[in-house]
Amino acid sequence: MAGIYLRVYNLDKPSFWVDELDFVYAAKSMSEVGRPLLNSGYPYSRAPLVTYSLMASFKLFGISEFSARLPVAIFGVLSIPLLYLIGRSFFGKRVGLLAALFLTFSPLAIGLSRTCRMYSLFQFLFLAGVYFFYLGFEARDKSNNMAASRQRRIYFAPFTKILERWQIHLPMLSLGGLFLLLAYITHQNAGLFLLSLMGYLAACWIFLSIKGGIKSFPTEKYVVPLGVIILMGLLAYLINPEVHNFIVHAVTYLPKWAEVDSAQNPWLIFDFLFTSMETVPFNLLFVLGTLLLIVNKNKAGLYTLLTFWVPVLAFSFLFQYRKNDYIFHVFPIFFLVSAYALDRVIGFTHLIFASWKSAQRISNKLTDSQFTNWLSTLLLLIWIPITPAFLFAQKIPRLPDGHFNGAKYHNEWKQAADFLQDKLDQNDVIISTLPQTIQYYTGRAEYNLNWHYADQARRSKIYAPDGCLIDFYSGADVIEDLDELKTIFIRHRKGWIIVDNYRFRNPVYVPENIQQYLVNYVTKSFETKRGTVSIYRWN
Repeated sequence: MAGIYLRVYNLDKPSFWVDELDFVYAAKSMSEVGRPLLNSGYPYSRAPLVTYSLMASFKLFGISEFSARLPVAIFGVLSIPLLYLIGRSFFGKRVGLLAALFLTFSPLAIGLSRTCRMYSLFQFLFLAGVYFFYLGFEARDKSNNMAASRQRRIYFAPFTKILERWQIHLPMLSLGGLFLLLAYITHQNAGLFLLSLMGYLAACWIFLSIKGGIKSFPTEKYVVPLGVIILMGLLAYLINPEVHNFIVHAVTYLPKWAEVDSAQNPWLIFDFLFTSMETVPFNLLFVLGTLLLIVNKNKAGLYTLLTFWVPVLAFSFLFQYRKNDYIFHVFPIFFLVSAYALDRVIGFTHLIFASWKSAQRISNKLTDSQFTNWLSTLLLLIWIPITPAFLFAQKIPRLPDGHFNGAKYHNEWKQAADFLQDKLDQNDVIISTLPQTIQYYTGRAEYNLNWHYADQARRSKIYAPDGCLIDFYSGADVIEDLDELKTIFIRHRKGWIIVDNYRFRNPVYVPENIQQYLVNYVTKSFETKRGTVSIYRWN
C-alpha cells in the first residue's frame, strides 16, 4: 500500500521530463499509424513493451502525464513483492520482508517509477529473470525450496541424463531465460548478466574443485556451461562483424551530454551507493552483508553479489560515462544484501538473549522467538522513520512541479506554457533547448538550441529535405553557430526562446558565446517560480 501511494499519488503533477516524451510520441504514433514515430518522422523502436503498455493506458485514460507514467509506476510497485520472493527463497522470509520494505521507501526507486522511461519495467523483468534462472539452475540447492519442491523428471532426450545428473529444473530455467530476453529487449544492459553468470560459474568451479576434485559431479555442472559461453562469445566476437562493432561501440561511445563532469567521474556510482544520504545506513549493512555472504560461502549470496557488482564495475571503469540509472535494474540487490545483514544482526541478538536467559535460569512468558519479533518491530518503528531515505521518500508525491523526484529533476514546462498561452502569435517562431517538450506543451517549436542534439544529428547525418541538420526527436532545425542564430533573428522579426536553465547555463549544451549574446541582446520576459525555465523574446 505504501509502495502504491509513493509511486502513483499526484503522478500527473510534474511536467514531463525530457526523455519521457520519446515514448509518449512513439505510443501515440503507434496507435495512429501503426509505427512508433517521433515528431521528426524517425522511428523510435526502443523498449517496445513500454510503448505497447502506454498505448493501452492512452486508450483507457487519454494522453496525459498520468496515463504515460501509470504503466511504469505499476511495474515499480510489482518489483516490491518480487524482491520479497527473491529474499524469501534465497535467504529466508524475514530477509525478503526487510528487503521489500527498504525498496518501498527508496527515493531512487520511487523517482524512476514516477518517470515514463523503461527503467522500472527493465528492473522487474531482469529481477524475475535472474530469480527464475537461479531456481532452475540450482534446483538441488537446499535453500531453493520452491524449485526443489516442483522438481520433476524431464523426458527431453538426449539431455535427460544431463539434466537429472546436474539436477537442473528446465521449465524454471527456461522461464528465467524468457524474462532475461524480455529484459534485454527492454534495455541492452541486461547483456551484462552473461558476465555475472560467467563469474558465478567460475567461482563455483574453483571452490568445488578445491573441495571435491576436478572430476567430481558438481564441478562438471559449472565448468561445461562456462566453457561453452566463453567459446561462443569468442567466436561471435571474432567472426561476426556486427557483434564486434557493437561491443567496440558500447565501450567507446560518448554522447555530447556525457561530457559533463558528473558523467566523467568514475566514482559516481560508488559515491551514490556508499556516501549519499539516501543510502545511509543501508550502505553499512551492505558492506556487512557482503562480508557475511562471502565468509559463509553462501551460493545464492555469491550469485546475487556478482549480479550486482558486474554492472556497477562495468559502468564505473569500463564504459565512458556514468549514471545511477544504469544500475537501477540491480539496485534492489543492494537492499537484499543489506536486509541479509540486518537479519543476521537480529539473529545474533536472539542468541544473546537466549544465552542470557539460560545463564540466569530465567523462565518467563516471553519466548526467544517473541523477543526477536518484538525487537525487529521496535527497531523498524524507531529506525526506518528517521532514515534520510524515508524522510525524503514520503515527500516526493507531494512535491510541486520543478523539484527533484528522487531520480530526475523536473522543469516547470506547464507554467511556462501557461505564460505563453495568450501571447504566442501564429507568425512567431520558437527556439528551445528541448524543442520536443515545447512541442508537446505549446504545439510547436521550430529551432533547436541544444548542442547535444546538434552533435547527435551531425554524427547520424540527420538532414531535412533542404539539407539542413534537424533534431532527431523533434524535427526542429538545428542551430549550428552564432551566425545562424543571428540570421534567424533577421529572417523572423518576432519570436521566443524557451530554455531550461540547467542546459542554457551549461556550455556542453549551449556554448558560452551563444549564452552571452542572448543575455545581452534578447529580452527576458519570464522565469518560472522555482527558476527551472526561462523565456526570452525578440521583437
